[in-house]
Amino acid sequence: MRVEPLKRSFGAKVYDLSLPDLNTEQAQDVYDLWLKYALLIFPGQHLSNDQQIKFAKNFTHIDLNYRPIKKINNIDNKLSYWDLNLNLVLNPTSSRAVLIGDAAHSIHPLAGQGLNLSLRDCVSALKAIENCLNFGNDLGDKSILKLYKSERLPKTISMTVFTDLMFYGFTETSNKTQTLLTNGMKNLNKTNLKNIFRDLASI
Repeated sequence: MRVEPLKRSFGAKVYDLSLPDLNTEQAQDVYDLWLKYALLIFPGQHLSNDQQIKFAKNFTHIDLNYRPIKKINNIDNKLSYWDLNLNLVLNPTSSRAVLIGDAAHSIHPLAGQGLNLSLRDCVSALKAIENCLNFGNDLGDKSILKLYKSERLPKTISMTVFTDLMFYGFTETSNKTQTLLTNGMKNLNKTNLKNIFRDLASI
């Protein structure tokens, strides 16, 4: 096994190792490297779903149960669709792990904010890791998880609520509701209050 540290504050590339065929000693070596570098990259590794499950079980005593991800329904020559469901994890942190992007929150694409939230998650996670390194703490220190959660969760909830309200409002079939929304958006666009929504979209 060959390890090549990245030219940054953390991270390394690992070569000459077959992830699907790890023995106990190799799995321990990988775990130790992860604790040391926080981020490991394995170039040229292409694992099947079963191989990924086998690899993950090297690092947990939890009985992992998996089921196929529900994707597109009614796959045929007719019109297909993808169910849009809200997914918001209120505690996106655990021991030495954080959830970012759609793993922590999937929202309706109406406002196009899913990518923005994911990028902000990455920035917050990197900021928390950088602060931890500056103080010489372990990369698994609870302060990282606490900082990430306190910074991201309120903003994620705000955007989720805002997006859901937009979705239910614009899909409401009541003529009165549609008229109210249309006139409201027209009047809003004429005022500086629209900047509030612009700022909300950039959190």
